[in-house]
Formats: sequence, structure tokens, C-alpha cells
Amino acid sequence: MTERAEGPVLIDLSHRDLAAIIAVLLLTFASAIGMAFNIGAMVASLGATAGQAGQVATIELACVSIASFVTSRLLVRFSIRQVLFAGVTVTALANALTVAFQDIHLLLAWRGLGGLGEGVVIAGLMGLAGRSKNPEMTFGLINGSIGIGLTVVSFVIPWAINGYGLGGAYSLYLAFGLLAFGALPFVPRGEGLNGTPADGAAPQESLGLLGWLPLFGLGLLFLGHNALMAFAERIGNGIGLQIDQVGIAIAIGGLLTIIGPISAGMVGARYGSLKPVLVFIALLVAAAYVLATVSSASVFFAVVPVFMLLPLTLMPFFLGGLAALDPSGRLVAANPAFVTMGGAIGPVIGGYIADVSGFFQVGLVSMGLFLLGAGLMIAGLGRADQLRLSAN
Repeated sequence: MTERAEGPVLIDLSHRDLAAIIAVLLLTFASAIGMAFNIGAMVASLGATAGQAGQVATIELACVSIASFVTSRLLVRFSIRQVLFAGVTVTALANALTVAFQDIHLLLAWRGLGGLGEGVVIAGLMGLAGRSKNPEMTFGLINGSIGIGLTVVSFVIPWAINGYGLGGAYSLYLAFGLLAFGALPFVPRGEGLNGTPADGAAPQESLGLLGWLPLFGLGLLFLGHNALMAFAERIGNGIGLQIDQVGIAIAIGGLLTIIGPISAGMVGARYGSLKPVLVFIALLVAAAYVLATVSSASVFFAVVPVFMLLPLTLMPFFLGGLAALDPSGRLVAANPAFVTMGGAIGPVIGGYIADVSGFFQVGLVSMGLFLLGAGLMIAGLGRADQLRLSAN
């Protein structure tokens, strides 16, 4: 069955609109941003194995994926602010339950509920961003803001865990979620998210699998990335680093991920989508090998920021390609489901491989997934570049 892309309904996002979107995203999604620390806290505070902690992370991110995919298809039926209010409320409730009832088995339910709320929020926000008149720059700013979130989380969450354990971390996530309510009234209403062609625009070519294959490739890329990155704290611990020292490495990565995506957004479509994406994936393969074989603190501090930086920096190019391939925004709105589903499966796969064989084997699996994901992206992003050239 094929899906037909329609003419775009563009939204002129003001600086205030973008600030509100970014604020709600970061405040609601903080627990997912701090997943590596959460996993370490589950192991240290609750005595869980790496596999059990990875399973909790997988449930949360799987629920993010399911909720974001379903929400992206239902946005036209509800006010965007109603959607976001519901998502923020569910996320706050899940964080409160995590603080109140700390048990590794109960966490499967609490974090699954949290993932559902987070998924509703991210789908609503990406639905708005996907209609931007300048998608590369918009996604560059959004992904760059995640770097800010990583930087903040990397300083405050280790402090909370060292002082108050797992409950301290999720108390902060709860506080962040409550602050998100204050930003909701400033989020644009997002009329026109139903994909009706604007200004009499004609439907674009039928997409078929060409539009979906890059998204499956993206899912594999984030599966491989999270399989290794989710255990960065454990890898650092294995070479003698404390959690706050690992936090410094991740904070450096957070600072770099502010600059990288914004720079990619400024470059825009100048070099197309396919070539930049393939270059960044090649660098990811190399960085995964180094992280999986790290034996010194200096190499760890160098490679972790780079490994964090690369996926977020390629995203503006990738999403710009999807916007060119499908101006209706449906593919862009669906991307969080693929990113989070890949990320959801990654920690549990990485955890069980690490328990049995160690982190070197996790790195090899990640490298293979990066290459397979790149193969799935080639046809779709190549076609997107052709469409851009023909339009110029």
C-alpha cells in the first residue's frame, strides 16, 4: 500500500514559539535524556543487573515509540495544547510513582506509563516543528537544545543520585515536568496539522516504501547507539571512573551537541541529505569501536562526547531530507516513533550482551547496525536530493 505525500501547510514559528516548544520538550523528556544515569542508579540503588535496568529503559522508550506513532496519526482530532497537557500530566504522575514506589519490577509499570506521556508530548511537538518554513534550522535548534538538556542533566542528576539515590533523580524529573505546565500556554496552537494542501498545492509523487525505508534505517541507527551509549556510565566505571566523572564527559558531549545540530541547520540543504548522513554514520562506526575498547580515562573523555554528538548532528540533514521527500510532514511526524523504538530495544540488547560477553561485543553489534541502517537510508535520501535539485 502506498501513501501519497501532500502539499505542505507551513507554520511561521516565532522565536517565542520555538522557545516554548523547546522548553516543554526538555522539561518533559528529561528522564529519557538522563537514561544512562537512571540505569546506573537502578543498578546501584536497587541491586538490579544491567539486563534488568536495560529492560526498564526498553519499556519506557518502547512506550514513547508507541504513543508517539499513535499520537502523530490523531493530532488532527484534538487541540495541540490539549494533547500536550495530557502528555505532561501523565509524565508527571509516572515520575511521582517512581519516587514513591521504588522496586525494579514496579519500575516496569511506572516507566512504561512515563513513556506513554513522553511519547504524546514529543509527537505533538514534532508535528508542529515538521511544518516549519525552514525545517533544517528548526530541527537544528531543537536538537541543539537537547545538548543544553544533556549538559544540565549531566551535572544535576549525578549529584541527586549520589545524595539521594534513584528517588533523588526522579524527584528532579518530577520538578522539571511540573515546570513544563508553565510553558504550555505559549506553545502555538498549530492549526493546519491535518495535511490539507496549502495554496492549492498539488499532491506529490507516491512514496511507497521509499519514504519509510529511511525511517527504519534511522531506527536501526538509534538501536545501535543506545545499545552502547546507555551503558556509558558502566563502561566508565569499568575503567575506574566515578559517576560524577562520567557526568563530566557526558556534559562535554552535551555542550558539543548544542553547537553541532545548530551548525548543521545553518548549512541546511547545501550539500543535500545523503552525503552528510553517510559521513556521520561512518564516524559513528569508528567512535563505537573506540568506546567499546576504551581502556583509559583520557580516551573515554574524548570519545564519549563525539559519540553523543554524531547522531544529533546528522538529524537536521536527515529530517530535512524527509521534509523534501514528503512535504505533508507525515514522515517527519513519525520519526520519533522510529528513533525511540530503536532506542528502546538498544538498552536491553546491550545489557544482555554485556552481561554475557562484555562491552566489546556490544560495540561490534552497534557497528553492524549503523552500517545496515545506512543501507536502508540510501534510496530514500538519494531521491530527496534529486527532488531538491529538480526544484531549483
